[in-house]
Amino acid sequence: MRYLYSFILSFILTKLIIIVSKCINIEQPISKYLPTHMAKQGTPTMGGIAIIVSFFVVSLLYPYYSDSIWIYQITAIYFLTGLIDDMNKVYYKDNRGLIPIYKLFVMFVPILAILWIQFGISWMIPLYFLVILTSSAAFDLTDGLDSLLSSISITIFITVAVLFPELYSMCMIISGSILGFMVFNFKPAQIFMGDCGSLAIGALFGCMMIYKSTYMPFLFLCIVPIVELLSVLLKKMLIKAKMKHNFFIAPIHHTIEKKLSETWTVALLFFITLCVSIATYYYYNQYSSETIYATYTSKSVASQSADIASSSDLITE
Repeated sequence: MRYLYSFILSFILTKLIIIVSKCINIEQPISKYLPTHMAKQGTPTMGGIAIIVSFFVVSLLYPYYSDSIWIYQITAIYFLTGLIDDMNKVYYKDNRGLIPIYKLFVMFVPILAILWIQFGISWMIPLYFLVILTSSAAFDLTDGLDSLLSSISITIFITVAVLFPELYSMCMIISGSILGFMVFNFKPAQIFMGDCGSLAIGALFGCMMIYKSTYMPFLFLCIVPIVELLSVLLKKMLIKAKMKHNFFIAPIHHTIEKKLSETWTVALLFFITLCVSIATYYYYNQYSSETIYATYTSKSVASQSADIASSSDLITE
């Protein structure tokens, strides 16, 4: 039911945001480097408000582990940072938004404080911060085509829910929230997610990775966002090195879009995520089963050895 509640609430809020945005002219500026996207000029943005608000409201209706409160706190910080960035884009009519170093400065102290309170003084804190920062950036860069990030994120979170029961409630609620928004985000999109949604969703995923301390399944699941991030880093390296870089557009989904269409690009990347999710599920389940079996076998052998030793002592006596 939690999935249904978050879906309904997100659906209603998204529709309200579209109506209000059109009344007060809140529009997403389109990059001049994407001439094929100019037809999207005037589309409302900040649909992430509906996603994250629904996620928090419905989360209050269900019990949660006390040691996961920090995940909600960090998600809220990224949501607010993205909201400021979106408002800056709308106000100045510039799709570049805040300078990345400013966004990092806004988040740095509060996030480090939350991690320090949760995990204590540890050399792992900088690594945790880097994981969350990278995850949020990767998901944010993936949000460039209609329903791309929405479809990929739902697939990822549902897989995490199946793999890790302790994250089931959180994953199903955020999946329902994203789906409620996604109804209006299919091509042609009636509203964009904005940084307030993409940054928060990416940060939430990064926090889940830290919470479980099981990195490999999570890394496999977000293969598309990782490739998107790497394509941007490669592009910047080529530009700095003054090497040829016009053969592809970063993030990489825009390069694929030139060869295919926007709809087929989204379908392809969604299909890749779906296949990877299924493979991760079967591999992780098999690995877990083998681990449990090995543990059970070793305990049985140890128990039998103890019984034999005990019997030997009795015979000796």
